[in-house]
Amino acid sequence: MEVSGYDLHPSPIRITIFDAGKTSRINVAHLIKLPIEDPSLWNEWQGQMPVIYNQSQAITIITTK
Repeated sequence: MEVSGYDLHPSPIRITIFDAGKTSRINVAHLIKLPIEDPSLWNEWQGQMPVIYNQSQAITIITTK
């Protein structure tokens, strides 16, 4: 598996009951690893619990007439 794009938010931006969003385990593992490698990221999120969402992929809708 590969790390895909993801977004961080200081709190949930979706309605958790109806549209919780998805996050892959590899993205979570990557996020846990990042502050160890980048102290500025640790300083930015220290004491917080960021919410991680996989980035949505564009969907092409084809309509016929």
